[in-house]
Amino acid sequence: MWHNHDYLLWFNGDLASDLGNSIRTFAMPLIAYEVTSSLSTAGIIGAVGVIFTVATMLPGGVFADRYDRKSILVCGHVFGIAVWAIGAALYFASALNEPALFLLAAGAGIRSGFFGAASNAAIKQLVRDDQLSSAVAANQAREATISVASGPIAGILLTVSLVAPFLAQLLGHLSAWLSTRMIRRSLDPRDGTQAPPWQSQLRATFLWLKSVPIIAIIIGVLSVTNVRLNGIFNTLVLSLRAADTAPTAIGFLSTAMGIGMIGGSLIAPFLVKRLPTGWITIVAITWAALWWGSAIVTTHLLVITIVFGLGAAGFPIANSALGGYMFAQIPNAQMGAIMAVVGILAMSLLPFAPLVAGVGLDFVGRTPTLIAFTILILLSAALLLITPRIRQLPRPDRW
Repeated sequence: MWHNHDYLLWFNGDLASDLGNSIRTFAMPLIAYEVTSSLSTAGIIGAVGVIFTVATMLPGGVFADRYDRKSILVCGHVFGIAVWAIGAALYFASALNEPALFLLAAGAGIRSGFFGAASNAAIKQLVRDDQLSSAVAANQAREATISVASGPIAGILLTVSLVAPFLAQLLGHLSAWLSTRMIRRSLDPRDGTQAPPWQSQLRATFLWLKSVPIIAIIIGVLSVTNVRLNGIFNTLVLSLRAADTAPTAIGFLSTAMGIGMIGGSLIAPFLVKRLPTGWITIVAITWAALWWGSAIVTTHLLVITIVFGLGAAGFPIANSALGGYMFAQIPNAQMGAIMAVVGILAMSLLPFAPLVAGVGLDFVGRTPTLIAFTILILLSAALLLITPRIRQLPRPDRW
């Protein structure tokens, strides 16, 4: 894949965009807390972004299966530039208040939900089917590397100015826009043929999902995993900040996660090719559940950081296995819409993560909030263990 010119342009563009987004996403609840002095409001603002992402994923997925995905990606980065240019302007005009933060969160959610579908769908057009698991693992390694850098960078930027993370995301979209425009390969999902009516397209999407029930099980696993990951992370970030921990120190939580995910990403291709997909997933998520669940018994930042790093190693292994399997099953012409539905269902509970974290910290405190998310960890692991269809998923050469 590393000799594939267009794949590298896509990869580098997505890297720049994701780095800016990760910096801004990490900083957003801290910015909201500084502006509003309310943990609940900070959590609600985080939930707003997720709600708008989920609400626009299906239209974005349908759009990505009807029109050239390169053009959609370019327009998406222009939209992102506009959103964060407005955010910076509001800050410099001393108008960055609670309503403005809600609008910015909504704009970020729309950009991620509507335009993000085209980026995920483009992978299948840029690499061969036998490279999909490796491509997913590469994405995991990229995201892990971003996690290593984004937390400390966001913390440093916040010590400079509240607007600095907004500018970082703006620059990320600008770099991605330049890179994406240079892709030579056609990313037209229809290869010049006319797209069917959107109603027929949606009907075909749901019929395909109904015909492959294992996908619904995978979605359930991803949904619980997403809530667990974001809920515990938001709870710890907000509780540490409320205890006057420096943003730069909090950023090292993200660094530890990234280091753990890099380690998992490096061994994921080796494991996924040689071992049954189902059992890899079960072991990897159980590993993460045991380590992350232990964060409830300590308030020491260094111990929490180590625990997060160890547990995070399981996520890229599980995601490479399940993600590669799903990508291999989905027809290219339906990739955008199907992955949008998968994303919607997988993220359906996600708005509750920052919301429960913020409200829980305000009303019941750190420990009960973490207990609630730890229960979700145990449910996720149990769901895997009692599901025969997951256990029976074979190696990639037998998909």
